Amino acid sequence: MRVDRYRKSNTWSYKAVEHIRIADSDAPELGTPEGINAKNELEEDLLCKVVVCIVHARDDYGRVIATVKIRR
Repeated sequence: MRVDRYRKSNTWSYKAVEHIRIADSDAPELGTPEGINAKNELEEDLLCKVVVCIVHARDDYGRVIATVKIRR
């Protein structure tokens, strides 16, 4: 998942692309057919939706770990 901005504390940080690990999500590895299917389903679910990312931390690879909710 990518996001173009996120909130950390009381300030906004902006980047061209931010990679996010969805917290509490267990998904198959992307290099497998199941992983590709899971990615495609997630993209379809989130396409043209406004999402809210609640940032928890960064992992060892610098990716944001966040809870992701669809805004209604």
